[in-house]
Amino acid sequence: MEESRSVPSGSGADPVRSFERWKNRYAKRKDKLRQRRKQKKPEWEVERETIAALEKRFSEINTNEVTRFSDFPISRKTLKGLQEAQYRMVTEIQKQTIGLALQGKDVLGAAKTGSGKTLAFVVPALEILYRQQWTAMDELGVLIISPTRELAYQTFEVLRKVGKNHEFSAGLIIGGKDLKQESSKIHNMNILICTPGRLLQHMDETSYFHASNLQMLILDEADRIL
Repeated sequence: MEESRSVPSGSGADPVRSFERWKNRYAKRKDKLRQRRKQKKPEWEVERETIAALEKRFSEINTNEVTRFSDFPISRKTLKGLQEAQYRMVTEIQKQTIGLALQGKDVLGAAKTGSGKTLAFVVPALEILYRQQWTAMDELGVLIISPTRELAYQTFEVLRKVGKNHEFSAGLIIGGKDLKQESSKIHNMNILICTPGRLLQHMDETSYFHASNLQMLILDEADRIL
């Protein structure tokens, strides 16, 4: 009596076919990645599109609806600096002035000490240079004049905290500091905070100091300066 045995077919996958399938899937993934890289926009182009989108929102600013800094059309860099410095809610002077300054309008504001007036001009100062894509080669873009050394220093500290995510350079020139050292650095500053007397001294003695590219002039406590 003869025994018959059946041999199961397909007991193992074909290694050649499996490799071909894997190779095809890998090629498709690689092609998708290549296409994504081609579609990715350069950083400068993304930045310009972001700026254009922000500028479109300027006319939509409604001060009655603004309660937070995030309600203003401001850059992520400025907003991040504000949040990291624990500034989230706006005060009345900030609410009434920031929107106008962002639109490039001249602003005259009056507020009590401690009302947040420093941020009311620091935020627009950062934003105007950001929108212009200001660099060190563009030199001085914002000049902030304060009546006293103490107030100038306080303003500088606020600017340093809020503007730390931007690439702008900022300088503090006040009496009691080394004039020559200030002179050697002043031409590299995008934002300059100073007292009136020290500014006049540099205008007289620092030959290469100029403000021909100035975008914004801020007189802090103007009644004490003029």
